[in-house]
Amino acid sequence: MKFTAPLICLAVVIASCGGKSTDKKSSSPTEKSSASGLNKEGTQAGHVVKVTKVEDYVPADGTKVPEGMKLVAIQVEYYNPSADRPMDVDPFEWTGWTNEDNGHAHSEAVRQKEPALKDGSVAPGARLSGWVTFQIPTNTTLARVEYDNDLTEEKALEFDVE
Repeated sequence: MKFTAPLICLAVVIASCGGKSTDKKSSSPTEKSSASGLNKEGTQAGHVVKVTKVEDYVPADGTKVPEGMKLVAIQVEYYNPSADRPMDVDPFEWTGWTNEDNGHAHSEAVRQKEPALKDGSVAPGARLSGWVTFQIPTNTTLARVEYDNDLTEEKALEFDVE
């Protein structure tokens, strides 16, 4: 009976070490693969993607963002190398990381720079581009973005954009 509590603690520690986390907010940017910058293609599960531009975005219609926040947009391009299958596209496959938030991910903002990347597909052999916009604190810079289509166990592609 003296060993029951230590054995239970050991079992809990061992159990917590296994498994794959799907919570992107708990991921660290250093756990990603294929680091690259602007206009460099990365491939994940047959999806060829790249980030072509990064811009601060101020909506022309005067829409305000919450105090202390700003919008930053990335233009992304998809290429479907398949000869016979369409490739799915989803703007929520992209996550933004700032230079000062210690691993905090910023999801796509509700207000989008146009032409915004929309859910859909890319025909075989075709390219598609669009903007993905993030809302981040004004005192930070968008440092990197990640692309993860969640179709495989492959690590997310990381693009340095600072």
